[in-house]
Formats: sequence, structure tokens, C-alpha cells
Amino acid sequence: IASSLPVSVLAPCATRFRPDKGRSTSASLSRLLNMNELPIRTNKGDYVGGETIFGVVYLAARSPIPSRKLKLKIKGYEKCEWDYAYSEREGENWVRRTGTRKGRTQFLELNQNLIEYEDGFPVGFFYYPFQYTLPTGLPGAFYYKLQNRKNDFRGSGDAVLAEVAYKVKAEVELTQSENKLKAVQLFTIHGGCKTRDLESKKTGMVKTCCCIPRGEIHLAAKLEKATYEGDRKSG
Repeated sequence: IASSLPVSVLAPCATRFRPDKGRSTSASLSRLLNMNELPIRTNKGDYVGGETIFGVVYLAARSPIPSRKLKLKIKGYEKCEWDYAYSEREGENWVRRTGTRKGRTQFLELNQNLIEYEDGFPVGFFYYPFQYTLPTGLPGAFYYKLQNRKNDFRGSGDAVLAEVAYKVKAEVELTQSENKLKAVQLFTIHGGCKTRDLESKKTGMVKTCCCIPRGEIHLAAKLEKATYEGDRKSG
């Protein structure tokens, strides 16, 4: 299901600089790629559905970049792959064979231009802040892999791969080549986490000698949400 929630691009900032006088402007494309950099950073590494991702794409353009657009892509997908064994008849004999099946489903997809320059990217250092609110109900990140084990009890060299993953990617498409200047950052989604307040109240009777009442006691507790991720503290 492709998400229709937009990315909000905050005011881009830039620091211009002049290239070295002795630097040749006819450098090869591969050299340009080595000179230009495109890191991406988000405010944290784990989220729950409904939270907002805050991030920044940094661009160090030390030489002209033959492109006009900087794209931001946010993806969530699940994929699986497994080996299986089967028997097939060849003449009068049965032959044991193995095969592989694969599957992939993309349930979160966003592709949006962060900025566009009609005359191509100018030389300089730039950063482009952005924010994106995740849809609710996203499945939690997951990874499982079983390597081939030809001598195990299955006897067929089974291998299994199952994954639910999320990533945010910044990308500059280069018009003169199929190469791309890009940066990718993975992030984790905690599935099934409740972000609403959690509150509980209880009343009990204080007794001595198991039966003599001494009065009531009241206890109330409240948390901002039902689940906390790593490196978080409750108030």
C-alpha cells in the first residue's frame, strides 16, 4: 500500500565555496562521485507507527553535479526466501531435487523530490531538513536467516530467509550516467506498541492479624504510553 502522506521539506540551507583554482573542471564522472558526498541522518533509529521521522540530508557538492533533483525515498517491505526438496521421476528411477522460492511485498513506499535546481546543483555545502509522519499499524522489523546445513536431519540443505525492513534513502540521479549519488539509512519499527496513555487505579483494605480492618489504601499509576523503546525514560 503506497503511502499518501507527504514529506515536509523545511527551509534548505547552503554554504557556498569556491573550488581550488588549480582543479580541472574536466574530471571524469567517477572522480566527481568520489569528490561529492551525500550523507543522511534521522533523529533516532527506532519508531512506532504514527510517529514522525525528523531527518536531514547533507550534500557536499565540491564540483558541479550533472543533475537537477534530489529525491527522498522511504520504504517498508517484507521478503522471504526458502529452499525446498522434491522428487522427480526420470525413467524408472526417482531423483531428489531442490528448488528455491522467493516472495517480496512492499507495503510502504514514498518517493518525493526534496529540491530541484533547473540549472543543476550549484557547488557548495547544503543541508535539507525534512519530516515525515509514519502510517499507523506498521508491522515490526524482523530478520531471520537459516544457513544451508546439508548434514542436518532434513537432509536437503534447507535455507530460509525472512525479513521485514525499513529504510530511508536520499538519491541524486546523474543525467550523464546510470550511476547515482545516494545514501541509505535503515531504521526499526516496533510493531504492536500502544502510544496512548496507560493508567491504573486500585483500592485495597489494610488489615492486621489477617482480619482486623485498619482503613483503605489507594494507589494510582500513570505512564505516557504503554511501551518504551531503548534509551528512553518515563517521566
